[in-house]
Amino acid sequence: MSKTPKPEFARFCRVLGRTRLLFRSLAQRQRRQNFDVRWASVERGGGACHCTGPEKLGSNDLRVLLAVMALGHGKQRRLSANPKTKEGKRLRAALRVGLDAVDDDGAVVAVSFRAIATVANYKDPDCTARIKECLERLSNVVVEHHDPEGKAGQYRMLAFVQDDAGRLSIALNPLLNQVLTGGQFMLIDMREFSKLEGDLEFLLHFALCASIDAGKSLTINRNTLAGYIWTPGAGREALKKRLQRLEAPIDKLRSIGWRIDEVSSASDKRAYKIHRPGG
Repeated sequence: MSKTPKPEFARFCRVLGRTRLLFRSLAQRQRRQNFDVRWASVERGGGACHCTGPEKLGSNDLRVLLAVMALGHGKQRRLSANPKTKEGKRLRAALRVGLDAVDDDGAVVAVSFRAIATVANYKDPDCTARIKECLERLSNVVVEHHDPEGKAGQYRMLAFVQDDAGRLSIALNPLLNQVLTGGQFMLIDMREFSKLEGDLEFLLHFALCASIDAGKSLTINRNTLAGYIWTPGAGREALKKRLQRLEAPIDKLRSIGWRIDEVSSASDKRAYKIHRPGG
C-alpha cells in the first residue's frame, strides 16, 4: 500500500505570520503565561491584527497549525454561519465568530493525528496527546482582525472535535479559510520544513518566510532576528547568549538553500542579507 505523499507547501495567513511573537521560544515555566501580541500595517488603513490567549504558543503549536493548513488545502469543507449537521453546529459555536465576520465562512479539515504528526515533522507518528495539547492551546487563542476596508472579525484560531472512532475534525476561522480559498497568503515550503529540527530552526524559518517572499532578499539586523523568536527585555548577558544561539539555525537555513551573508561586522550593527530560495 503506497503512502499518501506529504504536501509540498502550506499556505498561511500573512497577517498572522507577521504578528511577531505569536509563536516564540519558551522555557517550560513560561508556557502557562498569557500573551497579548499585535500587528499593524505601516501603511495607513492597511489593516491590523490582535491575538490573545491564556498560554503562550511555541514551536510545537506552530508545527501543528502549519501541518493542518498544509493538509487542508484543497481538501477543506465549507463551514457556513448556519451549519446543518450536529458536528458543524458544534464547531461553529466553538469558533465564536463575531463582529463583522458573523456571516463569513470558516473551513473544516478532516484529518488524523498521525497525518498531523507526519507533516509536522515529529519523529513519533503516534504522539496523539502532544498534538491534542497543541490543538487545545490554539483553540483558546482569540484573533481580532481589521482589514484595510475597515471590516473587523473576531474568532478563535481554531476548534476541533473527535468522534467515537477517533476521527478528527478541525474548524479553521474565516481568516484562515480565506487563505485556503484563494485569499492573500504567505507560502511555507514544507520540503524545507521537513529538514528542520529544534525549536529555533522552526521559528526562524517561519519568521523569515513571513518577511521574505520566495526569490527575494532582505537585510535584517541580528537583534531583529532575535526579536522574532524571544520575548524582549533580556539583560545584556542573556541577549548575548541568544545571539550566539542564533548561529546554528542560521547555518541550518544555509544548508537547505537560503543564502545568508553577513553585511556588517560591527558587534552592535551586525546584520545579514538574507535571500530566500525559490520564486
